Amino acid sequence: MGEAFVSSLLGFGVAIGLSALGLGLIVWIVEREARRA
Repeated sequence: MGEAFVSSLLGFGVAIGLSALGLGLIVWIVEREARRA
């Protein structure tokens, strides 16, 4: 159970990290566009 659990947890963490990064990027772009308008 050890290694499979760790690797799936790592994959889950990476997926969450990438989602948060993408969301942050979208928010940053929207705010920048709103300021320019």
